Amino acid sequence: MSSFGNYIRAQREQNGLLLREVAMHIGIDTPMLSKVERGVRKLKREKLKKLGKVLQVEEKTLTTLWLAERIYSTLKDEEFGEDALKAAEEELTYHARSSKKKRN
Repeated sequence: MSSFGNYIRAQREQNGLLLREVAMHIGIDTPMLSKVERGVRKLKREKLKKLGKVLQVEEKTLTTLWLAERIYSTLKDEEFGEDALKAAEEELTYHARSSKKKRN
């Protein structure tokens, strides 16, 4: 099971919500949400905002877990996945610093 799926299931249960209630609020069917929670299917990014509202969770938290799952899914079977992740992190850090300099 995915960490994103685990997280949304835990939040749903903590809020006392049924699968069908959350699914209806975010505009998907119940079996699809069940598959998302089990890590079998991926939720579309545009559903994260609604999901955050229903679960009373910050969109940033959901987006971070959602992105992490996508990155892991892409790199998990790659021989040089860890190296690619480090290179991407360096690239993100470089561009974040460049953006800060431009704003100041």
